[in-house]
Amino acid sequence: MDTITNRPGGATDVGNFPAPTIDIEKHLQGASHMDQLCHTIKVIPREHLGAEAELMLTKWPAYRFISPIEATDVFHAAYIDGYRQYHRENAARDEAEGLGVGKKLRRHKQTAHYTQVWVARQKADMLGVPYPEYIEFAFKFAGARKDRKYAPQPNQLGPNPKTKDAWRAKFNDFWDDDRYKLALNRMEALPQYAVEFDRGLPAQQRYREELLDLGARPEVRFENFYAQHVIVRGDLSLNDCETIATSEALAIAEKSALWDLEHGIRKVQEYSTPEAHEFYQSCFGIPGIDVSDASNCGSCPHFTICEAARAEALERVEMATGSTDPIAEKKTADTRKRVAKHRARKKALLSEPAAGVRAHPSDPVSVTSPELLFLNRRLENA
Repeated sequence: MDTITNRPGGATDVGNFPAPTIDIEKHLQGASHMDQLCHTIKVIPREHLGAEAELMLTKWPAYRFISPIEATDVFHAAYIDGYRQYHRENAARDEAEGLGVGKKLRRHKQTAHYTQVWVARQKADMLGVPYPEYIEFAFKFAGARKDRKYAPQPNQLGPNPKTKDAWRAKFNDFWDDDRYKLALNRMEALPQYAVEFDRGLPAQQRYREELLDLGARPEVRFENFYAQHVIVRGDLSLNDCETIATSEALAIAEKSALWDLEHGIRKVQEYSTPEAHEFYQSCFGIPGIDVSDASNCGSCPHFTICEAARAEALERVEMATGSTDPIAEKKTADTRKRVAKHRARKKALLSEPAAGVRAHPSDPVSVTSPELLFLNRRLENA
């Protein structure tokens, strides 16, 4: 791998890497992307996958280049930490570390609990907040309620119809500009966001838009912003900053940043050149996404390879399970079995003498069996 070590003086050059010819079998399987895509199809209902393209742009920047499965694992780990902290503050402090919370989460097959964690993670992505901060707020909000006896489950972290107004108001107070700026500065520098590795991906473009919006705020000291995101981390180029600062301000910021480097106050972030698969965004190859509705799909340089990966994953799942949507197929099959079982029971009951009233021995039996009437109603609603 190549390593980028020198950024000052070259911050105005944005390297545009040509889109490589990617062999799906080699790159995806080698990077476990294909395995994760196939696993996602098998364990998460399709109706919970379609939002991933839009969530890729709204989620916290640190999660935009990891798969939804990996992001859900990060979210679940944050939930466990938050649960234990909640227990320390609201129950027995000594018991918190020994809690077995989260140990029974089954990722290898489709379960309601894993789906709940997945959907809870999506709600955090919708708000664009780091998972630990989202969990921290959700547990604090729950702990403030006098009528709550137990820590919230993953599907109870977000607001409900009764608490949505208060929840959102409190969240806005919690996730203020100061906390946002602090979290952004503490976020690990990712090579995918460095201008040296720009590929015109929607995730890269959105991150730069967010940074420029931050840098243009009057309360932000531009010299520090420039030093951090242009010189040290290389998230932005000098040309990018020309849209939010005057040439005089840019010259002052450049001079100040270089002085800091010369005196060891700051150090340029070193990056290793990412592999091709490390540029795949979180929505890459996910089935269920309507590419006609997802506006970022049409402009994404990975559109063609993404579609090919999605088709390959669906084909593999179909070969392994007999269906491109095994969860829906199983649900349909279970419904058929249930209806068939009810009909069989009804037929058996009809073939047996039932409790009834006969005006004459030759009259047919008037069937009034409560069990049979119940089955009739179930069949009508099936």
